Amino acid sequence: VILLGIFALPNLASGSTSETTSSTGAVPVAESQETNVGETAVSPTYSGSISPVFSKEIKHWEPQIMGRAETYALDPDIIATIMQIESCGDPNAVSGSGAQGLFQVMPFHFEAGEDMQYPDSNAYRGMTFYNTLLSHTDGDVNLSFAGYNGGYAATDYPYEQWPNETQRYLYWAQGIYEEAKAGAA
Repeated sequence: VILLGIFALPNLASGSTSETTSSTGAVPVAESQETNVGETAVSPTYSGSISPVFSKEIKHWEPQIMGRAETYALDPDIIATIMQIESCGDPNAVSGSGAQGLFQVMPFHFEAGEDMQYPDSNAYRGMTFYNTLLSHTDGDVNLSFAGYNGGYAATDYPYEQWPNETQRYLYWAQGIYEEAKAGAA
């Protein structure tokens, strides 16, 4: 189950397909129905806050997100994007597939006895997995978003072969992240 924070993203929620391209020149998925595979992570620029486009539930976690951005060497807006999609900031979120916590991490990522819903453990496992995906995809942020939902299989096969859920996940992640970066400017 994917919880979407559409209330924080009026352009995406309205189904608008007239979004402008991002500063990277990528065409939004809404217009092309294709992924922007190939965009790579760059050294994040920390402004001291996450983008204002995130919901108040995500903004509640901003100090922890900023700390995790430094700990895991990730753009804080990537972390906030994953949290927005996965749990809308609810540390007690549980999906039908068994994923739990702020980052909806699957049980097999945890060691025996670890509290899957404890925010620090959940963030550690989720961000470690995302960083592994970034490494696997040579820093491709969007492909790593898809892999966060669909696993390594999503990163190794063409978009057309991904499950519909993973295609939708990328649509939302890419849109949220691009809007976050535009809102942070």
